[in-house]
Amino acid sequence: MSSTTLERPASREPGRRGRLLGWLVGIAALAAVVTIATHISEPRDFARLVERAAPGWIAVALVLQAATYLALAQVWRAVARAAKRVLRLGPAVWIALAKLFVDQALPSVGVSGSLLLASALARRDLDRPLIIAMVVVELASYYLAYAISLAIAIVIAAAQGHAGAIVMWSAFAFVVFAIATAVVTITLARTSRLPPNVPGLRRAQRWLGGADRRLVRDRRLLAQATAWQLAIVALDGLTLWMLLRALGADVPLAGAFASFMIASLARTISIVPGGLGVFEAVSVLTLHQIGAPLAAALSATLLFRGVSYWLPMIPGFVASRRLR
Repeated sequence: MSSTTLERPASREPGRRGRLLGWLVGIAALAAVVTIATHISEPRDFARLVERAAPGWIAVALVLQAATYLALAQVWRAVARAAKRVLRLGPAVWIALAKLFVDQALPSVGVSGSLLLASALARRDLDRPLIIAMVVVELASYYLAYAISLAIAIVIAAAQGHAGAIVMWSAFAFVVFAIATAVVTITLARTSRLPPNVPGLRRAQRWLGGADRRLVRDRRLLAQATAWQLAIVALDGLTLWMLLRALGADVPLAGAFASFMIASLARTISIVPGGLGVFEAVSVLTLHQIGAPLAAALSATLLFRGVSYWLPMIPGFVASRRLR
Protein backbone atom coordinates (compact mmCIF):
# COMPACT_ATOMS: atom_id res chain seq x y z
CA MET A 1 0.00 0.00 0.00
CA SER A 2 2.73 2.48 0.85
CA SER A 3 4.57 1.89 -2.43
CA THR A 4 1.38 2.45 -4.43
CA THR A 5 0.67 5.64 -2.54
CA LEU A 6 4.16 6.94 -3.24
CA GLU A 7 4.07 6.06 -6.91
CA ARG A 8 0.82 7.85 -7.79
CA PRO A 9 2.05 11.44 -7.44
CA ALA A 10 5.19 10.61 -9.44
CA SER A 11 3.17 9.10 -12.28
CA ARG A 12 0.73 12.00 -12.39
CA GLU A 13 3.32 14.77 -12.24
CA PRO A 14 4.66 14.38 -15.83
CA GLY A 15 1.10 14.39 -17.16
CA ARG A 16 0.26 17.53 -15.22
CA ARG A 17 3.42 19.25 -16.37
CA GLY A 18 2.69 18.26 -19.96
CA ARG A 19 -0.86 19.63 -19.81
CA LEU A 20 0.36 22.85 -18.18
CA LEU A 21 3.05 23.24 -20.85
CA GLY A 22 0.42 22.60 -23.54
CA TRP A 23 -1.86 25.31 -22.13
CA LEU A 24 1.05 27.78 -21.92
CA VAL A 25 2.06 27.06 -25.53
CA GLY A 26 -1.55 27.42 -26.66
CA ILE A 27 -2.06 30.73 -24.85
CA ALA A 28 1.21 32.06 -26.29
CA ALA A 29 0.15 30.99 -29.80
CA LEU A 30 -3.26 32.61 -29.37
CA ALA A 31 -1.65 35.83 -28.16
CA ALA A 32 0.66 35.80 -31.17
CA VAL A 33 -2.26 35.35 -33.59
CA VAL A 34 -4.20 38.23 -32.03
CA THR A 35 -1.12 40.47 -31.95
CA ILE A 36 -0.20 39.85 -35.58
CA ALA A 37 -3.75 40.24 -36.88
CA THR A 38 -4.40 43.43 -34.94
CA HIS A 39 -1.04 44.83 -36.02
CA ILE A 40 -1.83 44.22 -39.71
CA SER A 41 -5.39 45.55 -39.45
CA GLU A 42 -6.22 49.18 -38.87
CA PRO A 43 -7.78 50.05 -35.47
CA ARG A 44 -10.68 51.71 -37.28
CA ASP A 45 -11.53 48.35 -38.88
CA PHE A 46 -12.33 46.91 -35.46
CA ALA A 47 -14.23 50.08 -34.52
CA ARG A 48 -16.43 49.62 -37.60
CA LEU A 49 -17.09 46.01 -36.62
CA VAL A 50 -18.34 47.11 -33.21
CA GLU A 51 -20.57 49.75 -34.79
CA ARG A 52 -22.04 47.34 -37.36
CA ALA A 53 -22.34 44.29 -35.11
CA ALA A 54 -25.81 42.76 -35.16
CA PRO A 55 -26.68 41.26 -31.74
CA GLY A 56 -29.52 39.29 -33.30
CA TRP A 57 -27.14 37.16 -35.35
CA ILE A 58 -25.00 36.54 -32.27
CA ALA A 59 -28.11 35.37 -30.41
CA VAL A 60 -28.84 32.97 -33.26
CA ALA A 61 -25.26 31.66 -33.02
CA LEU A 62 -25.76 30.96 -29.31
CA VAL A 63 -28.96 29.03 -30.07
CA LEU A 64 -27.13 26.99 -32.72
CA GLN A 65 -24.41 26.09 -30.23
CA ALA A 66 -26.97 25.06 -27.64
CA ALA A 67 -28.50 22.79 -30.28
CA THR A 68 -25.20 20.90 -30.65
CA TYR A 69 -25.60 19.50 -27.13
CA LEU A 70 -29.16 18.46 -27.88
CA ALA A 71 -27.94 16.65 -31.00
CA LEU A 72 -25.20 14.81 -29.10
CA ALA A 73 -27.71 13.78 -26.45
CA GLN A 74 -29.90 12.34 -29.21
CA VAL A 75 -27.09 9.97 -30.24
CA TRP A 76 -27.16 8.27 -26.84
CA ARG A 77 -30.93 8.42 -26.60
CA ALA A 78 -31.24 6.69 -29.99
CA VAL A 79 -29.15 3.78 -28.70
CA ALA A 80 -31.22 3.64 -25.51
CA ARG A 81 -34.46 3.57 -27.51
CA ALA A 82 -33.13 0.74 -29.68
CA ALA A 83 -32.57 -1.20 -26.45
CA LYS A 84 -36.08 -0.28 -25.26
CA ARG A 85 -34.69 1.83 -22.44
CA VAL A 86 -35.27 5.49 -21.60
CA LEU A 87 -32.59 8.14 -21.24
CA ARG A 88 -34.18 11.49 -20.51
CA LEU A 89 -33.09 14.51 -22.51
CA GLY A 90 -32.13 16.68 -19.52
CA PRO A 91 -29.58 14.27 -18.00
CA ALA A 92 -28.26 13.43 -21.48
CA VAL A 93 -27.56 17.12 -22.23
CA TRP A 94 -25.89 17.48 -18.81
CA ILE A 95 -23.61 14.54 -19.68
CA ALA A 96 -22.87 16.11 -23.07
CA LEU A 97 -21.67 19.31 -21.38
CA ALA A 98 -19.47 17.33 -19.00
CA LYS A 99 -18.04 15.25 -21.86
CA LEU A 100 -17.14 18.40 -23.78
CA PHE A 101 -15.27 19.80 -20.79
CA VAL A 102 -13.31 16.59 -20.20
CA ASP A 103 -12.45 16.15 -23.89
CA GLN A 104 -11.27 19.77 -24.14
CA ALA A 105 -9.36 19.88 -20.87
CA LEU A 106 -7.83 16.40 -21.23
CA PRO A 107 -7.28 15.81 -24.97
CA SER A 108 -7.19 12.05 -25.62
CA VAL A 109 -9.00 11.56 -28.96
CA GLY A 110 -12.30 11.37 -27.09
CA VAL A 111 -11.24 8.58 -24.72
CA SER A 112 -11.45 10.68 -21.52
CA GLY A 113 -14.94 11.86 -22.37
CA SER A 114 -16.05 8.33 -23.23
CA LEU A 115 -14.90 7.06 -19.84
CA LEU A 116 -16.88 9.82 -18.14
CA LEU A 117 -19.87 8.94 -20.32
CA ALA A 118 -19.71 5.29 -19.28
CA SER A 119 -19.44 6.23 -15.61
CA ALA A 120 -22.36 8.69 -15.79
CA LEU A 121 -24.62 6.22 -17.60
CA ALA A 122 -23.83 3.46 -15.10
CA ARG A 123 -25.28 5.65 -12.34
CA ARG A 124 -28.59 5.76 -14.23
CA ASP A 125 -29.14 2.02 -13.83
CA LEU A 126 -28.30 1.17 -17.43
CA ASP A 127 -26.70 -2.23 -17.89
CA ARG A 128 -23.08 -2.58 -18.95
CA PRO A 129 -23.64 -4.01 -22.48
CA LEU A 130 -25.93 -1.07 -23.31
CA ILE A 131 -23.48 1.48 -21.92
CA ILE A 132 -20.59 0.05 -23.93
CA ALA A 133 -22.81 -0.01 -27.03
CA MET A 134 -23.56 3.70 -26.48
CA VAL A 135 -19.84 4.48 -26.28
CA VAL A 136 -19.12 2.40 -29.40
CA VAL A 137 -21.91 3.94 -31.49
CA GLU A 138 -21.05 7.46 -30.33
CA LEU A 139 -17.33 7.06 -31.13
CA ALA A 140 -17.85 5.34 -34.47
CA SER A 141 -20.51 7.80 -35.63
CA TYR A 142 -18.33 10.75 -34.58
CA TYR A 143 -15.38 9.59 -36.68
CA LEU A 144 -17.59 8.72 -39.65
CA ALA A 145 -19.27 12.14 -39.54
CA TYR A 146 -15.90 13.88 -39.17
CA ALA A 147 -14.50 12.00 -42.18
CA ILE A 148 -17.55 12.85 -44.32
CA SER A 149 -17.51 16.52 -43.29
CA LEU A 150 -13.78 16.89 -43.85
CA ALA A 151 -14.02 15.28 -47.28
CA ILE A 152 -16.80 17.71 -48.25
CA ALA A 153 -14.79 20.66 -46.93
CA ILE A 154 -11.70 19.70 -48.93
CA VAL A 155 -13.74 19.35 -52.12
CA ILE A 156 -15.14 22.86 -51.50
CA ALA A 157 -11.70 24.32 -50.73
CA ALA A 158 -10.14 22.66 -53.78
CA ALA A 159 -12.94 23.94 -56.03
CA GLN A 160 -12.34 27.46 -54.71
CA GLY A 161 -8.57 27.14 -55.10
CA HIS A 162 -7.81 27.51 -51.38
CA ALA A 163 -6.50 24.01 -50.60
CA GLY A 164 -2.72 23.60 -50.75
CA ALA A 165 -0.90 20.29 -51.08
CA ILE A 166 -0.12 20.08 -47.35
CA VAL A 167 -3.75 20.67 -46.41
CA MET A 168 -4.98 18.17 -49.00
CA TRP A 169 -2.66 15.38 -47.93
CA SER A 170 -3.20 16.04 -44.21
CA ALA A 171 -6.96 15.97 -44.71
CA PHE A 172 -6.77 12.80 -46.80
CA ALA A 173 -4.63 11.10 -44.16
CA PHE A 174 -7.04 12.06 -41.39
CA VAL A 175 -10.08 10.96 -43.38
CA VAL A 176 -8.45 7.53 -43.76
CA PHE A 177 -7.56 7.51 -40.05
CA ALA A 178 -11.08 8.50 -39.00
CA ILE A 179 -12.74 5.85 -41.16
CA ALA A 180 -10.27 3.22 -39.96
CA THR A 181 -10.92 4.17 -36.33
CA ALA A 182 -14.68 3.87 -36.80
CA VAL A 183 -14.34 0.50 -38.56
CA VAL A 184 -11.94 -0.91 -35.96
CA THR A 185 -14.14 0.28 -33.08
CA ILE A 186 -17.24 -1.36 -34.56
CA THR A 187 -15.36 -4.54 -35.53
CA LEU A 188 -13.87 -5.01 -32.05
CA ALA A 189 -17.32 -4.57 -30.51
CA ARG A 190 -18.96 -7.06 -32.89
CA THR A 191 -16.60 -9.99 -32.47
CA SER A 192 -15.26 -12.14 -29.66
CA ARG A 193 -12.17 -13.19 -31.62
CA LEU A 194 -8.88 -11.91 -30.35
CA PRO A 195 -7.38 -9.21 -32.62
CA PRO A 196 -3.70 -9.20 -33.70
CA ASN A 197 -1.24 -8.72 -30.86
CA VAL A 198 -0.98 -4.96 -31.34
CA PRO A 199 -0.22 -2.93 -28.18
CA GLY A 200 -3.49 -1.80 -26.61
CA LEU A 201 -5.71 -3.46 -29.22
CA ARG A 202 -6.51 -6.61 -27.27
CA ARG A 203 -7.12 -4.59 -24.13
CA ALA A 204 -9.57 -2.41 -26.05
CA GLN A 205 -11.30 -5.49 -27.46
CA ARG A 206 -11.80 -6.96 -24.00
CA TRP A 207 -13.81 -3.87 -23.05
CA LEU A 208 -15.52 -3.14 -26.36
CA GLY A 209 -16.41 -6.79 -26.77
CA GLY A 210 -18.79 -6.43 -23.84
CA ALA A 211 -21.15 -4.27 -25.92
CA ASP A 212 -24.65 -5.41 -26.81
CA ARG A 213 -23.97 -7.14 -30.15
CA ARG A 214 -27.46 -6.49 -31.46
CA LEU A 215 -27.00 -2.74 -31.05
CA VAL A 216 -23.50 -2.43 -32.50
CA ARG A 217 -24.53 -4.55 -35.50
CA ASP A 218 -27.54 -2.34 -36.20
CA ARG A 219 -26.53 -0.40 -39.34
CA ARG A 220 -29.65 1.71 -39.23
CA LEU A 221 -28.81 2.82 -35.70
CA LEU A 222 -25.25 3.69 -36.74
CA ALA A 223 -26.58 5.68 -39.71
CA GLN A 224 -29.00 7.55 -37.43
CA ALA A 225 -26.22 8.37 -34.96
CA THR A 226 -23.95 9.52 -37.79
CA ALA A 227 -26.73 11.82 -39.03
CA TRP A 228 -26.92 13.44 -35.58
CA GLN A 229 -23.12 13.84 -35.56
CA LEU A 230 -23.26 15.45 -39.00
CA ALA A 231 -25.89 17.82 -37.64
CA ILE A 232 -23.44 18.87 -34.91
CA VAL A 233 -20.75 19.67 -37.48
CA ALA A 234 -23.26 21.58 -39.61
CA LEU A 235 -24.43 23.57 -36.57
CA ASP A 236 -20.82 24.51 -35.76
CA GLY A 237 -20.22 25.66 -39.32
CA LEU A 238 -23.45 27.66 -39.28
CA THR A 239 -22.42 29.25 -35.98
CA LEU A 240 -19.20 30.57 -37.49
CA TRP A 241 -21.06 31.85 -40.56
CA MET A 242 -23.68 33.59 -38.39
CA LEU A 243 -20.94 35.33 -36.42
CA LEU A 244 -19.37 36.53 -39.66
CA ARG A 245 -22.77 37.86 -40.73
CA ALA A 246 -23.13 39.56 -37.33
CA LEU A 247 -19.90 41.43 -38.04
CA GLY A 248 -20.98 42.43 -41.54
CA ALA A 249 -18.68 40.03 -43.41
CA ASP A 250 -20.41 38.70 -46.51
CA VAL A 251 -18.78 35.31 -47.20
CA PRO A 252 -20.30 32.19 -48.78
CA LEU A 253 -21.66 29.59 -46.38
CA ALA A 254 -19.78 26.81 -48.17
CA GLY A 255 -16.52 28.69 -47.80
CA ALA A 256 -17.11 29.33 -44.10
CA PHE A 257 -17.84 25.63 -43.59
CA ALA A 258 -14.65 24.61 -45.41
CA SER A 259 -12.68 27.09 -43.32
CA PHE A 260 -14.16 25.72 -40.11
CA MET A 261 -13.33 22.10 -41.02
CA ILE A 262 -9.75 22.89 -42.06
CA ALA A 263 -9.25 24.79 -38.80
CA SER A 264 -10.81 21.85 -36.93
CA LEU A 265 -8.34 19.50 -38.62
CA ALA A 266 -5.46 21.69 -37.47
CA ARG A 267 -6.95 21.72 -33.96
CA THR A 268 -7.29 17.93 -33.94
CA ILE A 269 -3.71 17.16 -34.96
CA SER A 270 -2.14 19.86 -32.77
CA ILE A 271 -0.47 19.01 -29.49
CA VAL A 272 -1.98 21.84 -27.44
CA PRO A 273 -5.28 21.45 -25.52
CA GLY A 274 -8.22 22.25 -27.75
CA GLY A 275 -5.84 23.40 -30.49
CA LEU A 276 -5.59 26.72 -28.67
CA GLY A 277 -3.92 29.24 -30.95
CA VAL A 278 -3.65 26.73 -33.80
CA PHE A 279 -7.38 26.73 -34.57
CA GLU A 280 -7.49 30.53 -34.42
CA ALA A 281 -4.51 30.97 -36.75
CA VAL A 282 -5.82 28.59 -39.42
CA SER A 283 -9.38 29.91 -39.14
CA VAL A 284 -8.30 33.55 -39.57
CA LEU A 285 -6.09 32.66 -42.53
CA THR A 286 -8.68 30.57 -44.37
CA LEU A 287 -11.53 33.00 -43.70
CA HIS A 288 -9.40 35.84 -45.04
CA GLN A 289 -8.67 33.75 -48.14
CA ILE A 290 -12.39 33.43 -48.94
CA GLY A 291 -12.93 37.16 -48.71
CA ALA A 292 -13.51 38.03 -45.05
CA PRO A 293 -11.67 41.18 -43.92
CA LEU A 294 -8.85 40.31 -41.54
CA ALA A 295 -10.47 42.15 -38.63
CA ALA A 296 -13.78 40.33 -39.20
CA ALA A 297 -12.03 36.96 -39.60
CA LEU A 298 -10.20 37.40 -36.29
CA SER A 299 -13.24 38.74 -34.43
CA ALA A 300 -15.57 36.02 -35.73
CA THR A 301 -13.04 33.31 -34.86
CA LEU A 302 -12.59 34.61 -31.32
CA LEU A 303 -16.35 34.90 -30.88
CA PHE A 304 -16.81 31.36 -32.18
CA ARG A 305 -14.25 30.02 -29.73
CA GLY A 306 -15.96 31.99 -27.01
CA VAL A 307 -19.41 30.50 -27.59
CA SER A 308 -18.26 26.98 -28.52
CA TYR A 309 -15.24 26.45 -26.27
CA TRP A 310 -14.86 28.91 -23.39
CA LEU A 311 -18.47 29.64 -22.47
CA PRO A 312 -19.55 25.96 -22.18
CA MET A 313 -16.46 25.19 -20.07
CA ILE A 314 -18.14 26.68 -17.00
CA PRO A 315 -21.30 24.51 -16.98
CA GLY A 316 -19.18 21.64 -18.32
CA PHE A 317 -16.85 21.83 -15.34
CA VAL A 318 -19.79 21.92 -12.93
CA ALA A 319 -21.42 18.97 -14.71
CA SER A 320 -18.22 16.91 -14.70
CA ARG A 321 -17.80 17.44 -10.94
CA ARG A 322 -21.37 16.37 -10.24
CA LEU A 323 -21.08 13.27 -12.42
CA ARG A 324 -17.97 11.97 -10.68
